[in-house]
Amino acid sequence: MYINFIGYPSVKGSGTALGHYTSTDFALLVRGSQLAINASGKNREAAWQFLKYYLLNGYDGGFPVMKEQFEEVMAQSMEKKYATYEGGSYEVSRQSYMDQDAQIEVYEATQEDVAAVRQLVERAEIKFEYHTEIQNIINEEAESYFAGEKELGEVTALIQNRVGLYLQEGIK
Repeated sequence: MYINFIGYPSVKGSGTALGHYTSTDFALLVRGSQLAINASGKNREAAWQFLKYYLLNGYDGGFPVMKEQFEEVMAQSMEKKYATYEGGSYEVSRQSYMDQDAQIEVYEATQEDVAAVRQLVERAEIKFEYHTEIQNIINEEAESYFAGEKELGEVTALIQNRVGLYLQEGIK
């Protein structure tokens, strides 16, 4: 489900399409972690409770933002997970993913896995950086493609060349 917030989170007020769970009371938009609560919703307290849960526990594969809860998640990730079936107990995966060729099962993390995650979190600086100049180059060159004036290969080569020059100038 997608909703459109006019002026949120865009500074210029153009709005953006955001998606995941929406209700009359709040919107949870995972992956980018944008959260909103409708001020005129009838169940704002429940919305706040859910947002607190989200921030303390993480959601949809994300990590909690509070250090104590983060450490709990790291400790739990190293525990084996079991299920019982017909009187027997067996280990089950914590998560599974599909790629083109096979299903990938993820089991408990090792000490090394947890150390690597901690190191990534500690070194994280900027989650997202918007480059206006690069976006302007892409928009400018793509316009001729969408107008039918240039072929895709020609436009992508122009974009790569201009962005490369822009980045080289910035490095000096």
